[in-house]
Amino acid sequence: MNMCMIQKITQKALITNSEGKILAIRRTETAPSHPLCWDMPGGACEFGEDPKTAMTREVKEEAGISCPSLVLFHVVSHINGETQWITLGWAGAINDQDVSLSYEHDEFRWVTVQEFLELQSWETIYELIKKKFMVNANV
Repeated sequence: MNMCMIQKITQKALITNSEGKILAIRRTETAPSHPLCWDMPGGACEFGEDPKTAMTREVKEEAGISCPSLVLFHVVSHINGETQWITLGWAGAINDQDVSLSYEHDEFRWVTVQEFLELQSWETIYELIKKKFMVNANV
């Protein structure tokens, strides 16, 4: 069997504001994966790039905010076909900052944990939220 197995590292940032609400950003309908699903800022960690530096950069690129207080809190791994996806979950809090979305997203909301779990998203995102807030809800 000739299989080309790939391992990719991606990251997500669970950003909370001064009210304790989570930043939810919606992917555009042309997104290559999970179109029109609610997401958190994030992206790839390129080869040789420091993960925290990459996550800080992605938060700035996708949401236009600075969050130097990011802390790694969880790692999610799953296999999709011949690709293993490893997602690093970071958490950080910000004071009031204006969100400015990149072309990859078309809407944002500040939501409670329960509100985020009710939005259309995918299992990796739900798992990160549940792990951070110790929620046992089945979504």
